[in-house]
Amino acid sequence: MTRDEEDVRSASADFYRALNRLCRGDPAAMPGVWHQTAEVTTVHPLGEWAYGWEEVWAGWQEIARIARQGAVVARDVRVALYGQLAYTTCVEDVTVTYGEMTLRWSANVTNIFQKEGAWKMIHHHSDKAPQAEEAVERIAGG
Repeated sequence: MTRDEEDVRSASADFYRALNRLCRGDPAAMPGVWHQTAEVTTVHPLGEWAYGWEEVWAGWQEIARIARQGAVVARDVRVALYGQLAYTTCVEDVTVTYGEMTLRWSANVTNIFQKEGAWKMIHHHSDKAPQAEEAVERIAGG
């Protein structure tokens, strides 16, 4: 394993630590794992795309606002390197409580990292989770 691959794996682990804190209602660690630029993007199991750091950050804050007792385990993490870019693929096993509903699902995920000094995330893409979208709609509606 190369030094860059080790560093990308470390950046990925940092992201999942931040994501687990976020899924327990604490988004504070998430900004530290991202490049905070207009070019970053994400799409969550809840559905919609976010473009640019302001939208990405707002989405993470919204998830933190409604999520409780959450846990995300990334398994089968694979790393591919392309110069100053790298991506990981994995399966996320998610358990999270939204309101009074505890949900579980697995999602295929791609995360893209860019090295500018340190490896930081520039893109997160997760499969949709219809049951999570439905739960959030129920919370928003009542």
